[in-house]
Amino acid sequence: MVVSPPFVKGSKKKKNKRQSIGPKPTGAPPKEITLTGRVFGWLKDIQQPALFQMPGSPFFYLMCFTYAPNLRDFHSRADVPFDSIKQIDDGREFLETSDFPKDQIRICLDPWFTPEGRVRYTEIQWS
Repeated sequence: MVVSPPFVKGSKKKKNKRQSIGPKPTGAPPKEITLTGRVFGWLKDIQQPALFQMPGSPFFYLMCFTYAPNLRDFHSRADVPFDSIKQIDDGREFLETSDFPKDQIRICLDPWFTPEGRVRYTEIQWS
């Protein structure tokens, strides 16, 4: 995945301050979103979701999608395999009862690649 350049551009100082390379919030205001009915990739061998890692970020990302074809396209482009597709029956229950380490996993809804190859998504907050 393509990431931001590692240095701040346009600075007149010679320090070359290092930027965070991982995903950054866009500043969009919070809104009510449900995970009910969304789908994600599943790995049968280890009985867990297919998780993504992004350069410069210490977190794992669970990519959830509204439509299965979008999931297939995104996984294919990111070269992240999965065995099957799981659907979330109850979004609130999914967030409340999952065994995921909440401090290490970010839930992303309908991620997509920009023409520049960057990944954009809506992050879902754990309840």
